[in-house]
Amino acid sequence: MGCKDDDLSEVDKRAIANLSTKDFKVEYRLVPDIGIQNVFSPRFALNWIKLNSWNMTEFDSVVNLDTDMVVLGDLTHLRTLPTDFAWVPYQGPKRWWHNKGGFVFLRPCQAVFQHMLRLATENEELQFQDLHAEQTFIDWYFYYTGYRLPIPYNTNVHKALTSFKGGKLQTPGGAAPIVLHFANIKPWGIQPEDKLYKWAHRCKEAQAKPADE
Repeated sequence: MGCKDDDLSEVDKRAIANLSTKDFKVEYRLVPDIGIQNVFSPRFALNWIKLNSWNMTEFDSVVNLDTDMVVLGDLTHLRTLPTDFAWVPYQGPKRWWHNKGGFVFLRPCQAVFQHMLRLATENEELQFQDLHAEQTFIDWYFYYTGYRLPIPYNTNVHKALTSFKGGKLQTPGGAAPIVLHFANIKPWGIQPEDKLYKWAHRCKEAQAKPADE
């Protein structure tokens, strides 16, 4: 999703639509800009549009993914989670319960959306401009009620991969990653000589294959 003031070109938007397959539809959805500026990190200003996910009440559940993530496994089972919100802890020292922003499971609710919107727009302290803006706000909002998901659902490729043996990836504990997060070096910046290249460019390889494969 994006808003009318984002930086995506028409070519980019058509490329997004072209990701659709016979199994699933990909669409570029315009949503309202929340309009919260960030004087410390201006790049975070547009990130607040993520709150619009809670207003998509035509869906029973939503999985919100950043564009620098690559899905390797099935996520459909998350629909049965007995919760309205789930996320993966931050993969850094001493902060295991901090929301690792890129992956969020949620159940849309207009009342929750309106409440979050009011809090974030009317209280400057809750905009967390000196931290991670909407990520820190969402973490604060669901801190005591959200479910904690294991690392495979948001695997930071630079902090949470422990093995590349046999061309297979592993996270701490031996589980395979379900979603890879290229949080530092973006997937489109990964070069062919990098050991993560085939995962970073997985979508390109899939598009290059014949439609019946």
